Amino acid sequence: MDTDEVRDARSELVASWRSDDGDGIGYLRVRASFDGFAGDGGAWFDGMQVLEFAGLLMRYPLEAGEPASLSGGLGAGEDFVEAVGLSVAPVGALGQLGCRVHLRADLADGRRPAVTHEVRLVLLTTYQRLGTFARDLSDLIEGSAEYAVLGGEVLA
Repeated sequence: MDTDEVRDARSELVASWRSDDGDGIGYLRVRASFDGFAGDGGAWFDGMQVLEFAGLLMRYPLEAGEPASLSGGLGAGEDFVEAVGLSVAPVGALGQLGCRVHLRADLADGRRPAVTHEVRLVLLTTYQRLGTFARDLSDLIEGSAEYAVLGGEVLA
């Protein structure tokens, strides 16, 4: 098996959505891995915000200076702490896309000092995979899918 095939098979972003009370607010959980780096995190979002992000991902071509972005976390203004950040833009001139992923979790269980787990990575992918992810992400928020997957792919 080729090394790039192994990397592509393990390189992905998986999103899931949990919303219980019908107010349109839900918890978006994101797991991402690429080239040996991985993270898992989540944040509360208005479902409409996630649907708007999915719509931005359908644009072709994406503009390098105007990435499609989604950010959620705790606090506001200067006190805002991002827990989930996704930003997609072109990388290079071959049609390669990069999904910048930021995942952060502050953990405190009362038995040990509080710790912060954090990962930042860029998942390389393609327009085809991004389009599939965008449709699946919309289905996820609308309740007709269990998860949405953005597969990694490195163009040669």
